[in-house]
Amino acid sequence: MNTNKPYSGKLTPETIVKNDVGFMVPLYQRLFAWSKDEVAELLDDLKSHFEKWSDAEPSDIHFPYYLGVVTTVPFKERHCLVDGQQRCTVLMIMASVFGRISPEWKAFFENGNRLELFAREDDAKFLKGLADGITQRKNGNTLMAEAYMAIEKFLASMDSEQQKSFVDGCFSRITILNSILPPNYLLEPSSLNRYFEIMNSAGVSLEQHEVLKVSLLSEQKDQTKLLQIWNLCSDFSAPLLRKKEDVNEKEYSDKYLELFSQSTEEAINTIIQYNNISEKPEESDGLYPTIAEIDVEPQEFNNLLGESNERSVLSFPEFLLLTLDIYKNLNGEWKFYKVDELNERFKEYLLNAPGAIPGFYDKLLKLRIALDLYVIRRRIDGQESDYSLIFKDQDNKADNDCLEQYEAMLSVSTPYYKWLKGVLEYVLDSQNGKASSDILAVLKTRDNAQHPYPASVSELSYGNVDRYWFWRLDYYLWEQIAKPKEPEDDNLEKSRQIQSYRQAIFDYTFRTNRSIEHLHPQNEANNSAWDRAEIDSFGNLAMISQSFNSQQSNEDVHVKFSRIETQARNKALQSIKLLRMYLSVKGNPDGWSPEAAKKHEEEMMKVLYTSYIQD
Repeated sequence: MNTNKPYSGKLTPETIVKNDVGFMVPLYQRLFAWSKDEVAELLDDLKSHFEKWSDAEPSDIHFPYYLGVVTTVPFKERHCLVDGQQRCTVLMIMASVFGRISPEWKAFFENGNRLELFAREDDAKFLKGLADGITQRKNGNTLMAEAYMAIEKFLASMDSEQQKSFVDGCFSRITILNSILPPNYLLEPSSLNRYFEIMNSAGVSLEQHEVLKVSLLSEQKDQTKLLQIWNLCSDFSAPLLRKKEDVNEKEYSDKYLELFSQSTEEAINTIIQYNNISEKPEESDGLYPTIAEIDVEPQEFNNLLGESNERSVLSFPEFLLLTLDIYKNLNGEWKFYKVDELNERFKEYLLNAPGAIPGFYDKLLKLRIALDLYVIRRRIDGQESDYSLIFKDQDNKADNDCLEQYEAMLSVSTPYYKWLKGVLEYVLDSQNGKASSDILAVLKTRDNAQHPYPASVSELSYGNVDRYWFWRLDYYLWEQIAKPKEPEDDNLEKSRQIQSYRQAIFDYTFRTNRSIEHLHPQNEANNSAWDRAEIDSFGNLAMISQSFNSQQSNEDVHVKFSRIETQARNKALQSIKLLRMYLSVKGNPDGWSPEAAKKHEEEMMKVLYTSYIQD
């Protein structure tokens, strides 16, 4: 094997042979896990890719088939595979079959020595046995033998000319990107844990991200910087700047505001320095260390999902699409935001203009900082959840609370791209103020435009109502508590009654509840008879969780009211509207009548109407 400087960048089987690149699979890696169906799917995809480009011009001969990114650490004369051993093993098994047709692939296979399977004697013997045509095995991982037979079967479906064309195409066009970590990463496994936490936090669509990452980096000059931005932005398990115990919320917000004002290069250095375990700026002469210069030290990773089990309001693939939409000013709607077409969107709008790709990365980092700072994150602790917002507008707690709660309402009621794009574009505009009240006003204005006041109350009856209206109404009922106004004289008593439940209302958390509850039940066996229109009127409806709705069922109104009181005492309200229905006849459950429902409906419609004319 080559003992020269590790080979980084794009690798094809051809360049691997030319540069004599060897790999090693360390003991801690899992066994080969690809099924024969997955191998067959890869081969079919390769064949389709080659056929698609069969009429390409000679100048387009380098159209690659990207197999993703592998992560390696230099180890003696080989590249130790931290990530990507499954794909490299598949390539070795393919090479053992293709080598009968192509001497180039035979050189790649190198009698099974191209890939060293450390401390896996059975698997290593199987690979080397393939050079002698030994394809059966009694011990070890039988999936390797099944993969071999799947490749043989695939080639057998072609004539000799097709086989040669396919095998040669694979040799020159299968492409992986080798991302090399510093050698000292092998010395401390917990640093590899941290690396995987960053690389894998994107979730179920990771394979698409790997393909996109390689496509974006292709032919770019400053790949190291761009890869660094990608890895920082793709970690959605926690904010870019991890909050430190000795930093209060205002200081944390100010640090993010400072980060938000910095250039791309400054921001990268700030993030590295701020999150570095051993910060010693006085020893750096004002220069921040590169990743290879940072000492690898033992770390604790007790919570791989992030501090306090936090979640962003969108996923990394959704964030990529949102960034593309804003960067290219595309005004994308729901079809644009289909994450299963992530790569198609980028091929359509960005990959055809490679000169614009560095600017996309700058925008990606800037928007990720803005997302952290100005957009809520959800915290989940067991069955409980709430929201947090890093941005703190001086000491204006009421406006801060309202911004956090309004974003929470939108996060459960409205597709993310319909509201997030507006707030992010607003804060990116350097001409705009960044006060909580200003951001909240922008959100409300856009929301009002997307959801005009209902033309008639019949639009809110059961069977017609959009669930959005329950969430919106709950927000404005909540805001009455967070920012109370002087009540009118005839509402003094009602206001005092509501204020007695102030803390229960203030602690209300928006959830993705979707079950519509009839307070006066549809099955009236235990209740008096109402007209159907009265039962289905907005005044008789609230939105709660499916489990609570099942519990309420067709119970007597007395029983339902007792459960609402229990929720209020436990600060676990599921609907502020439902609480207001209860309070309107508190002490007299028999008073929940068609007339009471009608009066409640009129009051709620007034709250909704007023929400459109607020200053």
